[in-house]
Amino acid sequence: MAAARNNVCNHTDRILELLRSEDVRETAGSFWGAAERDDLLQGLEKAISDIAPLLLDVEIKARHNERWLENGFRLFDAEILLEKVSSEALKKRSSSSSSGGGGATGNHMYKTPLCTFFSTTRSPSASTGKPSYDRLVRYTEQIKDSVNRLTNKFGLENRSEKEIKFPNGVEETWSFIVGGGEGGFQRRWDIIDDVDTKENIINMLLTNDDDDDDDAAAILPVLGTEESETRWLARDVFNDERVQSHFHIRIWVRLSSAMSPNNTNATQLLNEILVEHLLPHHPNIHQSDLDELLLVLSSSAPFLIVFDDVNPQNFPFLKAILGNFRGKGSKIILSTSYPEVASIGGNIKPCHCLPSPCPFLSEDRLWRLFQNAAFGGVTKHEHISSSFIDIGKEIVNKCHGISDIVIPAIGSMLYFDNSEKEWRDFCFDEIEKSCKHNSSDYDKALSCLKLCYDHLPSRLKHCFAYCSLFPKDHEIDVQTIIKLWMAQSFVIKEEPGKSAEDVGYEYVLNLLRRSFFQEPTINVTERVVKFKIHHLMHDLATLVAEGRCFSFTPNANKPSSPFHVSFGSSNFSEGDVLDFAERSMRSVLLQNHSREKSGVRRGNNTNILFDKIIKKYVNLRSLDMCGFGIKIVPNSIGDLEILKYLDLSENGDIMQLPNSITKLVNLQTLRLSSCVKLRELPRGIQKLVSLRHLEIDGCLSLTSLPQGFGQLTNLQTLSHITLGEESSTHNAQLIEVKKLRNLCGKFQIKNLKHEKSVDTYFNAVPGGVRSLSLEWDSHDVKTEPMPLDGDKEFSLHLLELAINGYKSAEMRILPISVVTG
Repeated sequence: MAAARNNVCNHTDRILELLRSEDVRETAGSFWGAAERDDLLQGLEKAISDIAPLLLDVEIKARHNERWLENGFRLFDAEILLEKVSSEALKKRSSSSSSGGGGATGNHMYKTPLCTFFSTTRSPSASTGKPSYDRLVRYTEQIKDSVNRLTNKFGLENRSEKEIKFPNGVEETWSFIVGGGEGGFQRRWDIIDDVDTKENIINMLLTNDDDDDDDAAAILPVLGTEESETRWLARDVFNDERVQSHFHIRIWVRLSSAMSPNNTNATQLLNEILVEHLLPHHPNIHQSDLDELLLVLSSSAPFLIVFDDVNPQNFPFLKAILGNFRGKGSKIILSTSYPEVASIGGNIKPCHCLPSPCPFLSEDRLWRLFQNAAFGGVTKHEHISSSFIDIGKEIVNKCHGISDIVIPAIGSMLYFDNSEKEWRDFCFDEIEKSCKHNSSDYDKALSCLKLCYDHLPSRLKHCFAYCSLFPKDHEIDVQTIIKLWMAQSFVIKEEPGKSAEDVGYEYVLNLLRRSFFQEPTINVTERVVKFKIHHLMHDLATLVAEGRCFSFTPNANKPSSPFHVSFGSSNFSEGDVLDFAERSMRSVLLQNHSREKSGVRRGNNTNILFDKIIKKYVNLRSLDMCGFGIKIVPNSIGDLEILKYLDLSENGDIMQLPNSITKLVNLQTLRLSSCVKLRELPRGIQKLVSLRHLEIDGCLSLTSLPQGFGQLTNLQTLSHITLGEESSTHNAQLIEVKKLRNLCGKFQIKNLKHEKSVDTYFNAVPGGVRSLSLEWDSHDVKTEPMPLDGDKEFSLHLLELAINGYKSAEMRILPISVVTG
């Protein structure tokens, strides 16, 4: 069984990627001729390639070999050195961008101590103490020696990396997850309980009491023994076709997300619910006009609202607003696992998910759950060999009474392996030993889940273990976790035409399909946007990440050299944050909910801590200071040479960023959302040649982007741009926008002018944008817009299009083809 701290194969993948990259070749080529450079790089590539298949076996057989772990650091050191070499080429490209293409001449960009990396030991500059080529060779030799010793001791074998695959295609996997196909996540209720319960609820929802003059919405509490079980049932009811056709408006509110420490005002909660779900369809209503929003809701009756995750803490606030929901035939469901909430929360008798309190599902229901996970549906086993059926039933028998999460995890694991021998070995060897060597049900469950983890492809092991940095029951944002994985090079892009973000999203789907992630939240475009991790799976993630990922708690044993640390939910001091070895640190996550519980006082102390983190942990890839009360971003931020992810969002006192931030040539994600006082971005932002995501939504004081932002050709995320008043600036910024050919998702262009033809603006929109908002200047004195060019047609593959402030009826014949889907 392999713990995540031994998972070094991801690092060999990254090292090989760097050795083959043009950036490293360019840097090496500036010192040697092509032949000598190729000999050196190919020699290193061969050495790493030779040991990579053995390292897969090391992960399994050398779990507690501390000597191997120490030598394994050599691999991490080698990766850091190559990252910095690659940075030198990026700096040269950055300099070229900022000078408009003329750029640097000669080799002056390399006149830094880092240039000694590729110098020989005879070079005088080698005495600077910076990495040299000889050091990288020495690291490689030490790794090879360590692997040879382990081979002799454990009999290591060459192994091939398991493919991260979807046996029946991504579409089938997606269908399984969202419930479009049989047995998906949202249809799990049909497997784990009687269909009668669901039907009774639907019948109640569809029944109207015509004799009742009261237009108050009927409130039905749905009570279950576990939060997830009530959610499965409520979601299945919510998505039923009969329910969809009956109710004009359906609203799902997850209270744990809607209620936050800073949002406990009942009126504000009501307003936010209505604004989020009604305002997109009624843009003429002001978002602060609560009475008008309530009138729209009641006039749209019958409506259905599901309040999910209702508990004793948030129910008092919910109770204060329930009386505002009125409309003949309208219904409200309260999904809860707390009897005290169910008993007083509704005006209809509560519905119980399970007919009686029972800690475990029956063996028959567990078998149906296994069929769903292992065979892709409860009826598809008819085409499966009887031997697989027999083995599956034996597995269910062995695992009955341990924990319900074990069955779908094992079934999903076996779904990816169609070898009868593997099934038999797993059932009669691995599960047998696991249950025999553990006495408590908890230990047996954790051990069985660990077996499923051991069968994961190595890259998914990293991704899953990293999630241990988040608190239990935390709703993880999909885009955030993908960007964090990318920053750590966990996401390996292999197929042409797919972005790293696409590959990361497939990782999420794969881990959902394997039951390592649960409870996906699906948006209107049918993409998973959030998920949660079962408490046992979170315990597993913490176990396998031991020594590598550390989520701080005051009394926990601190690892000496973790790679990733988070301070999300406990009291901590400055000393706690800085009390780790600088050599290995790759992630420091100080999320916004941690500031209120920290011993670090807001103000200058947070700024000082920020600077100390930068100066100590110089090899950081990810730094999250979201909502931490930062006022001044230190100039030292530019020293984090290989930083790829920086989150400064929700720091409302930041007014500007230092120019040194443009030195971060490896930065992929810069999050500045809700930095409400941020006035401008630094000039020279185009130097951030690796930037893919620039998040500036909620930056209310930011009125423009610096000249040259169009050179950020890797940029995929940019929420909006506000065009300048001057005609020349206006036109120049539209040209810059058009250069952002990789921009996708949501995009808004503000301060449009009527003096320009509408097709001018549509022509500037990059083709990857799927949700477009165009907003004309409301103070524009010109009342007659330029006529539309009837001969032009622009084909944009939009899912959403919003037009605001355009003063012409001519918009009815706007020459644009909006293609949905």
